[in-house]
Amino acid sequence: MGMKRVELRVYGMTCNDCALKVKKSLENEGFNDVVVSLEGRTASFMVEEGRNPEDALKSPVFGAKSPYKAQIRSVS
Repeated sequence: MGMKRVELRVYGMTCNDCALKVKKSLENEGFNDVVVSLEGRTASFMVEEGRNPEDALKSPVFGAKSPYKAQIRSVS
């Protein structure tokens, strides 16, 4: 099965610890090759072709009580 790269715009990251929390959470949700940029306020990762990229937005790190929010910028 093929892979797609997903890029998220991440709101609420203010430090390296924030970026690390986002990265670890996405990895724990099973996403591969996770790269988080504090400066760019982005996160990108690889997802299997059959998996919905919006699953990332359901990650606990972006939950209702979390300071971090995200939206999908691109899928390629």
